[in-house]
Amino acid sequence: MGYAAAPKPGGAKAFRYVEATFTVPGQDINPCFGSESDDASFIGVGLGGSSTTVLGPGDEIAGVEEECTDGRLLTYTAEISAFQASGRPRVTTSFPVTPGDVVFTGVYYSSSTGEYTYNLTDESTGQQLLSAEACPAGATCGNTSAEVTSGTNLDCYAAAQFEAIKVTDSAGVSGGIADTAWQAIVGAPTYDTSTSQLYSSTSPAESAFQVNGNPNGCQP
Repeated sequence: MGYAAAPKPGGAKAFRYVEATFTVPGQDINPCFGSESDDASFIGVGLGGSSTTVLGPGDEIAGVEEECTDGRLLTYTAEISAFQASGRPRVTTSFPVTPGDVVFTGVYYSSSTGEYTYNLTDESTGQQLLSAEACPAGATCGNTSAEVTSGTNLDCYAAAQFEAIKVTDSAGVSGGIADTAWQAIVGAPTYDTSTSQLYSSTSPAESAFQVNGNPNGCQP
């Protein structure tokens, strides 16, 4: 759940840069167990291969994955990755982070080299990922959206607050996620049938917005 900047009629057709800062959200309530024992959520930014989906084939992303496996092991991992033609992400490098850490994420595309430059910095610890990668083989990296998202869902987790959002399109225009140079598309929400609750986010400001967690997602 989140927002993607997408082209509007008369404007640039693609994007070349997106960045945002956020605090890694911890678990809001109970530890992971039961039906949510293998739950995961990605929080971060990316340049997308589609202007209608958030996190899919052709996306180049940098952020934090929060994952609960086997009903007991909760991990927080900063990573940069690319979604391949199959729709599965190719993780290139990563390091562990801690809830409460302030994380900067940025993805830049160079039309002259055809490469993506990722910058993921844990400002609380000084750890950093810097990498340059080409579009995965077989994928179409059209850069037709600039995304700031919590990915699939925020079951178990507190709200995610994104700050200092900056987007730059292929014409060199820079602004927030809801700048008038493009349109802001709401990412597809996730629906949990066990709790009958739709995850929501606040309306996007120019450079900040919040994605709310699901307060009942991890209860037995």
